[in-house]
Amino acid sequence: MIVVGLTGSIATGKSTVAKMFKNLGVKIFNDDIIANKIISHKRTTKYLKKYFSEIIDNDLINKEKLKNIVLQDINKLKQLEEIIHPLVNIKRRLFILKNKLLNHKSIIMFDCPLLFEAGIDKECDSVVVSYCSLKTQEKRVLQRKNLTENELNFILKRQLPSEEKIKRANFSINTDNSIKETSKEVEKILLEITNSCNKKVF
Repeated sequence: MIVVGLTGSIATGKSTVAKMFKNLGVKIFNDDIIANKIISHKRTTKYLKKYFSEIIDNDLINKEKLKNIVLQDINKLKQLEEIIHPLVNIKRRLFILKNKLLNHKSIIMFDCPLLFEAGIDKECDSVVVSYCSLKTQEKRVLQRKNLTENELNFILKRQLPSEEKIKRANFSINTDNSIKETSKEVEKILLEITNSCNKKVF
């Protein structure tokens, strides 16, 4: 089985690229989606209540309140990550095992914004990075209604610059290009990864 990591700074088209890989049959593990599901679970709510009592409304987590807290206090963010990340890691390992049992020659992908920062790239056979110009990135961010400039700066400070990610990656995709061109690049990369998968000794 081949494990591919997909990463990219905020608003660089990572989600679009992930969908393209998914449409081509690649099984995707999305860290953000799994983390959100974990946070929404009743057991997690009870646990978080001990440390973030102010975010609980009618025994449910108010995600907007949680976001505001962790984006203003780095220590609170680290505390949240210490709770959630180990659970995400368990889900990721189960994802690997499940797909390995179903098809040991399959290609799976970790869609993870902090792939390098969290050291998850070490679990991958190949890494793909999405990137775009700063102008395009800023334009995309401004189109997001749920993100302020201060929140953007906070997020960017925690992420490696795109230039550094590109240096560390096996493949990079410039999403300044059209959707059609990006799709062709995804197909090209997947073909190369598939060929390496066929050559790999299992």
